[in-house]
Amino acid sequence: MWRGLLAMWVVIFHVLLDPAIHRNSIVPGSLIAEFISWGPVRVPMFFVISGYCMAAAAANTMDRNHSSWQFVVARVRRIYPPHLTVLLIAIFTAGLAWLAQDMGFVNGSNLARHFEGLTTGVIIANAVLLHGPLDQPSLNAVTWTLCYEVAFYAVMAIAILMLRSKGWQLMLKVLHAVTVLTFGLSLLFPTWLVFPFSIPAHVTVGEPYVMVNAWTSFGEGLLLFDLLCGKPWKERTTNDKYFYIGVIFSLFILIVAQITYSKLPNSTHVVVTSLFAILLYLLHPFDKRICGTKWLKGIFFVGSISYSLYLTHSMVLPNWEKLLSALKIPMPLLEVYVLFALAACIAFAYVFYSLVEVPLIPSKSKKASPRVANNEGVIGYSGGQIADGLHNVADAKTDHSVSEREQDPSVSKR
Repeated sequence: MWRGLLAMWVVIFHVLLDPAIHRNSIVPGSLIAEFISWGPVRVPMFFVISGYCMAAAAANTMDRNHSSWQFVVARVRRIYPPHLTVLLIAIFTAGLAWLAQDMGFVNGSNLARHFEGLTTGVIIANAVLLHGPLDQPSLNAVTWTLCYEVAFYAVMAIAILMLRSKGWQLMLKVLHAVTVLTFGLSLLFPTWLVFPFSIPAHVTVGEPYVMVNAWTSFGEGLLLFDLLCGKPWKERTTNDKYFYIGVIFSLFILIVAQITYSKLPNSTHVVVTSLFAILLYLLHPFDKRICGTKWLKGIFFVGSISYSLYLTHSMVLPNWEKLLSALKIPMPLLEVYVLFALAACIAFAYVFYSLVEVPLIPSKSKKASPRVANNEGVIGYSGGQIADGLHNVADAKTDHSVSEREQDPSVSKR
């Protein structure tokens, strides 16, 4: 459910950022203007979900005694084909625009200009999702976040490789320590952090970028999974209890320190993501009731196609207004325009999902370990389809397994 809500938030945010709409329809200080101002927090909230789902994927891998290489292959198989398909469509349409302009059919095409600026290095960097750390232009505006997602997966793969024999609960403990350590370093020595633990952001628009912590929200998702799907609190040892209390208390102190002493732009974002993680934890006992709510099924549906929606909406939106103009349909009220644009993006995403993502989902169910399977929680179950990170990247269409939690942090059972 939450992945569906966040995916729609992303689309609406980008609709409202259209220069013509923003210039003519957005009143400073209005509710819509406030909505836009909170837009950047959607990415850290996605990272919370990603952390939960990546922990689920790692736990599933280790409980099945699979290798870190199998973990990587499963992730690559689900992340890259849809991404590469969208990339090829973007390059192909830009090439057609360039050809049409070269033949004199159109003039001043932005797509043609972008095509002329393409280099082999830019295409390769975008294809492997390294354009972010390599400081290359993004051919799909939203995929900069996938650079972080892929890097987080790489960290998880290394953790599995090093701690596979020790079990996933010890692995998560090590990663919790990494979360606290990198959070503290980001406050004391912000220039020390490197990708993927840092992310560029503006303190003030027009000022140079500063680096802020990109791992904290992800780490909160790891902690959420550990608390919900690890050993019940009563079965944990005294030392374990002290460890988790220490991690939570350290995060609280660091959040307070960041708000009080730091001028970093994500100071309020980390509060929002922390409250979001707490909300998911508190909703866990009510997940069956939430999933049985009929009027939420539409959001569950959007959650199930959220990766396709995330990847493709940036192609649909620029052409939406052009379509209205070509059909000589007058621009409707802002609210109506936003709803129709959202509906168009969802419809296109569903077609893309059916043609590209569904064929990649194995038909055979895979069983998860009993402990993880019995603690699906609001964040895990998606009614047959799960999400992995910012995307629907599950290993299988199953009903009650970790792979479900991986597939859709629409997380439908939220």
